[in-house]
Amino acid sequence: MTDQASPYRHESPPLVVVGVVALDTIETPHLRVEDLLGGGATYFALAASLYGPVGMVSAVGSDFPPHYLNLLAQRGVDLAGVQTIPGATFRWACRYGRDWNHREVLELSPNAFSHFRPHLQKSPFLFLSTMDPQLQLLALQQRSQNTLTLVDTMDHWIRHQTEELGMVLAKAELVTLNEEEAHLMTDERDMAVAARNILRMGPKGVIVKKGNRGVTLFSASQCWEVAAVPVAQVVDPTGAGDAFAGGVMGYLTAQGQVTERTLAEALPHGAAVASLVVEDWGVQGLLKGTRELVEQRRQALAAPKAFPLPRAGRRQ
Repeated sequence: MTDQASPYRHESPPLVVVGVVALDTIETPHLRVEDLLGGGATYFALAASLYGPVGMVSAVGSDFPPHYLNLLAQRGVDLAGVQTIPGATFRWACRYGRDWNHREVLELSPNAFSHFRPHLQKSPFLFLSTMDPQLQLLALQQRSQNTLTLVDTMDHWIRHQTEELGMVLAKAELVTLNEEEAHLMTDERDMAVAARNILRMGPKGVIVKKGNRGVTLFSASQCWEVAAVPVAQVVDPTGAGDAFAGGVMGYLTAQGQVTERTLAEALPHGAAVASLVVEDWGVQGLLKGTRELVEQRRQALAAPKAFPLPRAGRRQ
């Protein structure tokens, strides 16, 4: 990407996201909206920008609307790592029913993104949004030695690139996924057992997202529970998980250190930011959000509750 397309550049942003920038089509029981600004990297970057500078490493097609790039830049997102590749932008479409915790994926077309190869800016904090695990591995190979990395994934990669995903988890410090993905990865319905099995793959922490029931962070010895922020009406939950990760990593980056305690403290920040997303279409909730509003919602949540991690029993 040229400098002209990146008016807001930061010198080596402390937090970098690598992932998809997309054009989304979302269907709900009430409405269908096309060509929304989307993608995991987008939701993460806008959420994290509430806490400080964030760099984005991604690719868009030649059809990507310039005003979307300007919107990201105006929020302080460093776009120096965003490539423009001839062809169509990544397209993603889904349909929600009455249960917002489940959706049907209608389209997943990488298009020009299939030619993307990440080139990282050095940073102490890194988020790898859900994408081909081979691209995640390329990014992990370029990170600095002391970079703390949070990885996201999805059912498609768990099913079709199990070996490569295992290599990613062996190198990452933290992983985030939802309950169904944790079950798919481990064949365990008990989330404590599933998390323990994932921890054995390499990461030091596993964050399990439970939709409107909040999140649970699992470490080797204990777990923390955080509730979701109640909202008056869910409009579109797309991107809430990526925004949650943006709130968590944005807070950790602002703190400048990661311990079990600071990681637990980061969870309500993620929950507060995620609540902004579900109240409006696409990224509109994040664009309307402020750090003050996030802080109000964070303070309304109870402090994370810590519990000993149950011992895993032998499977029958």
